[in-house]
Amino acid sequence: MKLRKILALILCIAMAAAFAASCDKTETIGNGDKTAAGNGTGIDFDAAYAAYKPDDVMITAGDSEVTWDLLYYFLAASVDEVINMSGSGTFPGWSDEEGLSYKEQVTTRALDGVLTYKTIEYGATLTGVSLTDDDLASIAFDRERAEEQYGGAEAFETELKAHRMSGEVYAYLSGISYLYDNAFAAVYGEGASKISDAEVAAANADADWLMAKHILFLTGTEDDDAVLAKAEEVLAQINSLDVSDFGAYFDDLIKEFGEDPGMVTNPNGYLFTAGDMVPEFEDATRALDFGGVSGLVQTSYGYHIIYRIPVDYDAVPSSWQQQGYTYSVRQDFASMQFQTDIEAWRQEMENDTVYSDLYNKLDITKIFK
Repeated sequence: MKLRKILALILCIAMAAAFAASCDKTETIGNGDKTAAGNGTGIDFDAAYAAYKPDDVMITAGDSEVTWDLLYYFLAASVDEVINMSGSGTFPGWSDEEGLSYKEQVTTRALDGVLTYKTIEYGATLTGVSLTDDDLASIAFDRERAEEQYGGAEAFETELKAHRMSGEVYAYLSGISYLYDNAFAAVYGEGASKISDAEVAAANADADWLMAKHILFLTGTEDDDAVLAKAEEVLAQINSLDVSDFGAYFDDLIKEFGEDPGMVTNPNGYLFTAGDMVPEFEDATRALDFGGVSGLVQTSYGYHIIYRIPVDYDAVPSSWQQQGYTYSVRQDFASMQFQTDIEAWRQEMENDTVYSDLYNKLDITKIFK
C-alpha cells in the first residue's frame, strides 16, 4: 500500500493548479507561451524557464542539490495557482487591487513543496533505503502507460512541458514517491507491521473501537415471516452446535445465508465506533463479550445474528471506507508517527541547507512576467 499523504497532496495541488490554469481559460504552447491578453497580465513561461540553466544549483538541501529545473516547476505551479484563483485565466499581476503581493505566497509555496520532496530524499538516506529494481520497473511502466495515453513519447513530453514539468522532474517526483514508501517500511515495516497492537491500542484508547461479523437476513424484499423463520432456524442451528473452530463455521454461514454485500468486501468483519452503525446493531455488539453471538437483532435492514470479535488493527474502519480511505488503523497510526519523523528530518535538513547566490538574487517578479 502506498502511503504518500504529504507528497500526493502537494503534487495534486501543484498539478491541479497547472492543469486548471492552462486548460481552463488560457492556451499554452511548449513550456507555456505568454497567455492571451485578458483582464490581467500574461506570463511568458518559456522566458521564465530560460532565465537560468536547468542544472543551475539554486539550493543545496543536506547533500542534495535543488536545480533550477526542479525549483522552476514548483514556482511555475504556484504562479499557475494564482492564475487559477484569479478566475480570469491570466495572471492578475504581482499585487492585487488591495496591494497584496503574491510574491511571498508563490515563493513560500514553491519552497515548501521542493523542500518537502527533498526531505523524503534526506530521510531515505538516513534510513538506508533507495529505489529498488521493482520501483524503477514500476516507474518505467507508469511512464510507458502515460505515453500510450497521450499518443506517444513526444506527445507526453509536450504535455509535461505545457504543465511546467520536464521529463527529469517527472522522473524525480515519481521516484520520491517510492522512496517515501521505502523509508516508511524501513522504519515501521510493510503495512506498519513493526507497530504492535499495544502501541496502536494505547494511541486509540479514546476511539472506542468495536468489531463484529454478522449474518443479515434482509426484510422488505419478500415474505418477512419467511425471512424471520429462516433467521430463527439458522440461529437455532448455531446454538445447538459445538464446533472447534467457530469463526470458520460462522464464516461459512455468512457465505451461505448472509445478504450483506459489505461482508464480501470486509470478510474479517466490520470495525466501527459509536454512531457508525444503526443503534440496534451497535448496542447488540456492545452487549456481547468477545466470541459471543447475539440473538436475532432487528434493524431497518432486517434480522442480524451478530458475532463479536476482537479488534483487528489491520482492518479499515467502515466509516473511513465510506470516505474513500484505505488505511488500516495500524497504518494510520504509523503514518502519523511517520509525519513526526518527516518533520524532524525537515528541521535537521534545513539546518544544513544552503541557498546559492543565484537563489538569493532570484526575483520572481522579474522572471515570471
